[in-house]
Amino acid sequence: MFNVCSCPPAMCDCLHRNAVLSHCLCEIGSSDQEAAMKYGLRKGFFDIDGQLTSTGNTLAQVLGVFGEAELVELRIMLSKEDVGFAKAA
Repeated sequence: MFNVCSCPPAMCDCLHRNAVLSHCLCEIGSSDQEAAMKYGLRKGFFDIDGQLTSTGNTLAQVLGVFGEAELVELRIMLSKEDVGFAKAA
C-alpha cells in the first residue's frame, strides 16, 4: 500500500487537490463532491482524470497563502468597488 506520509510531494499534491476541491465546494454552495469536481473541470482546475492542472496548482498555492476566508473577503470588497464604480459612471 502507498503511504502518503513517506512521500512529501505526494502529500503536498493531496493537500493541494483537497484545498482546490474545498474551494469548488464553497463556490457551488454544496457538499456534492462530484458536482464540485465538474465545476473544477469547467474552470480548468482539474483535468479529465481528476488531477490538478497548472491552474489548479496555482489556485492551491494562492489558497495556501491567503486562505479561503480571505479570498471571500477580497471578492466581496471587489464587488463593492465595482458597484461603486458603476454608480459613479
